[in-house]
Amino acid sequence: MPAPIKRLLVVAVCVLASWYAHKPLLGAGFLGSDAAVLEEVGHAFGGGREGAAWSVADLDHRPAAALSLALSRSLHAKDDVYTPGDAGRLRLESLLLLVIAALGTRVAVIRALRPWTGEDHARAAGAAAGAFLMIHPLIVPVVGHLANRGDVVALAASTWSVALLLKGRQDRRALAIGFAFALAVIAAASSPSAIALVPLGFGLEFIAARRHRPLAQKIRTGVQVALGYAAALAVEALVRWWMKPSPDALDETLRSVNPADLLAGSSTGWMHALGLAAEKTGVVVLPVNTTGLGMLGYVLAVAALLLALHPGFVAARAAPRLWGRVLAGWAIALLVLLALGVTQRAEPSRLADAPGTLTLAVCMAVGLGISGTALSGARRTILPALTGVAYAVLTAGSGATIQEAAAETGAVHEAVLDARSHFESEGRTVGAIWVLDPPRTVAGVETLVPRDDRSLGSAPFLPRGAAPIHVRGIQSASFWVFATDPSFESVRASGLVLLLPPEAKENPEAGPLLVTDGDGAVAPIDRPGRRRNRIARDVTRRGLFVEPRVPGAPFGKASRGVSWVGEGASPAGVRVDPLELTAIAATLSGKDSTVIDPTETPLVRFRGSSDLEVDGTERGVWVAGAAGPEALFSLSTNPSWLLAGPLRSVWFLGELQFATSTRVMVAPSKLSNEVQPRLVSDGKDWSFDVTGVPALRPLDPSSEESWVLRIVDRVSGESVQIAPSSTTGGRLLVPDAGVFHDAPVEWILDRQLGGVTVARARGSR
Repeated sequence: MPAPIKRLLVVAVCVLASWYAHKPLLGAGFLGSDAAVLEEVGHAFGGGREGAAWSVADLDHRPAAALSLALSRSLHAKDDVYTPGDAGRLRLESLLLLVIAALGTRVAVIRALRPWTGEDHARAAGAAAGAFLMIHPLIVPVVGHLANRGDVVALAASTWSVALLLKGRQDRRALAIGFAFALAVIAAASSPSAIALVPLGFGLEFIAARRHRPLAQKIRTGVQVALGYAAALAVEALVRWWMKPSPDALDETLRSVNPADLLAGSSTGWMHALGLAAEKTGVVVLPVNTTGLGMLGYVLAVAALLLALHPGFVAARAAPRLWGRVLAGWAIALLVLLALGVTQRAEPSRLADAPGTLTLAVCMAVGLGISGTALSGARRTILPALTGVAYAVLTAGSGATIQEAAAETGAVHEAVLDARSHFESEGRTVGAIWVLDPPRTVAGVETLVPRDDRSLGSAPFLPRGAAPIHVRGIQSASFWVFATDPSFESVRASGLVLLLPPEAKENPEAGPLLVTDGDGAVAPIDRPGRRRNRIARDVTRRGLFVEPRVPGAPFGKASRGVSWVGEGASPAGVRVDPLELTAIAATLSGKDSTVIDPTETPLVRFRGSSDLEVDGTERGVWVAGAAGPEALFSLSTNPSWLLAGPLRSVWFLGELQFATSTRVMVAPSKLSNEVQPRLVSDGKDWSFDVTGVPALRPLDPSSEESWVLRIVDRVSGESVQIAPSSTTGGRLLVPDAGVFHDAPVEWILDRQLGGVTVARARGSR
């Protein structure tokens, strides 16, 4: 076959493989982290902020990375607003930068191999290495997340820096060396991964600049090159520190390696680091996203690895010393890169989110490219092509997980905007939207981390001039904690919309109320006709407007409770706000104590006025009261009660129809202020002293006493519920209560009888 036609076919195969590998990424929408970084770039460059290029924290204050996204903003964000289709165009730009990096890798590999294996093998290995880099599965986290744009810019600058360095050293051209160090500064201004240039420069100078030199001279010039790269990185760090002064500005480049932690004997010490390195090594050798492809992926990964390594093993029999050095150099490079990212975990099930995979992808692409082209003839083309096809399938499978996660993020984002538009069209003011049970992780990809929730309802997706809206995601199980907090009143007054969780079968803990279907003033959210991605689940969210409390209104809060006497139902004209009053105590007269059956669970029913048309029921517990039998109900954890809206009526069933008095209270009885958490086991566990807490006597002996501690992260809205492990000596020991570490938390300790909260202590840390 003529050489031009062969080259054309090779290029066509590379283009088709790259298109197939990255098609899911190009069709994916924005993730939460993408929206957050675009918002920050827009604020930095749109507001004329001084030192804008150094002010984007989501890009580690790297100016070249910020300028790259600022250029993208000027090209795609019409009127400073992005559309879902812009996500694919922004990722296409990252792929074009990856093409530049692949070409630089090709030139660098040719320059490095030519003195050892000759022109033909060097050119074939360079082409294969560049092609493998384009379609390697470890590239997906870099291209798929816009916050990693700086890594791609750094890779393009670094590969050409190395290529120019080798050209300058081999051809004795000082200008090329100068350009190499200038590109190193650009790489450092783009990403912390540029630190890899220091050991890489030493290694390439040692093995490829001049092959036949004394060992001492190789070491000396290698150290000089490494120092040159280190100086380039230091210049960039100093400029960054000057433009964006911060305590850790000079440490950001080396922040992933903490020798003190590595030498420690704790779970975060060297044993933990070795475990992470072993796991990452497996992912590097077999880059399979188990969420995307599963076991089929491992079959393809093993086949690709054997196809690429087989020519190298065959060639090693003819030239064992040469190929032994190649293998040793490859292994050393992998070890150095693993050491630089020793604290970063790469899980097979979350491969599309794995940090620090870029340099490892380059190392594997180069190594497999050199080995896969070791044999001459047709095998030099066919075997790398088959390897590339396998890697393209693996990459597409990993990219599909980002596509699915982005579709879920887009559905929530669209729901937020639709809810705002709907309720504002009704003349209501919407100041905040709370998303209950947002999709934090989908298909092993982080869709929305708590700090990115704000991006769902602010720039860069709102029309110019539109007021930003406060968006927050919290767990349904945590909602009652925030709703019963005094600070909730201000959020409610601003105009609060709740986006309720999806279908009960996908979120069974939310309760049936939160997925009730019905008509009324509920926003038509996430319409199937607007779905842009068929991979995403058919999720429906409903919006509920929480009416603000107006003091003095018929159902406003005139006091800290409501009560009535002589009736088993709330009298006409008495309105109860369930977001303020969450506990009920109904008392029977003493003469009725022989009439009730304490084993019969008391029941209260209520009917709300919100769009959800709530008609709910709650179970209580019988206790011995001062004036007679008393039924206690705790409704703060009942979503039906909280979201019912101002209650139209509250009534009792059974014996409680003849209640002599009823009190609707803010909360269950308060435990002593002395009930406070005490840290034990270095803060891992908590203990509470409940000595002297007055006891309530249940009328039903089978109603056992229990304690429950709920801890809520006030930032993320996530919560855990823990039962004490022991209650000896009047002290409760709660294991693993420090689960949120140093995050600000709200804690609620409930004393329960028969599963009903009868007393509560609450505080924050």
